[in-house]
Amino acid sequence: MKRLANLTLALLATACAWKSTPVAVLGPVNDIATLVGEWSGEYHSGEAQRSGTIWFKLDAVQDTAFGDVLMIPREPVMMPAQPSAPDVWRDRSQVLTIKFVRVEAGRVTGAIDPYPSPEDGTMLLTAFRGVLKGDRVEGEFMILDSANNRAPQQGTWWAKRRIEKPR
Repeated sequence: MKRLANLTLALLATACAWKSTPVAVLGPVNDIATLVGEWSGEYHSGEAQRSGTIWFKLDAVQDTAFGDVLMIPREPVMMPAQPSAPDVWRDRSQVLTIKFVRVEAGRVTGAIDPYPSPEDGTMLLTAFRGVLKGDRVEGEFMILDSANNRAPQQGTWWAKRRIEKPR
């Protein structure tokens, strides 16, 4: 129970420092309008041993949104030493920047800016795709190693609209 409390505190500290980044949203105007609102969700990859949260917000009058992905690697698998759980989570979590999002005919695709692997610092490239159904979008993503040192890794993600879109 103490470990869970420490993990929660570490996540709250990370979230407080979290600043969202502008994201280009591409597609027909009517399709972009289907993403208006505030979205939150999660992603998970057993292959990559990572999970985390997704946050994304699009205003009705812009084609630029704001959003980030908080990557939380599982512990203790990622760490060579065994520091206390709060150190593992605080030191290994990363805020990933969504590079762009394209929406068309209910399909959402995009990419994450390249980021260093929590394991060895190799730059990773992530692309995602999903299907929008009302106030929920879900799909899959693929992580590629820029140095081709490891096989591509896959995972799933979902997000739900938190604030109802304007009528």
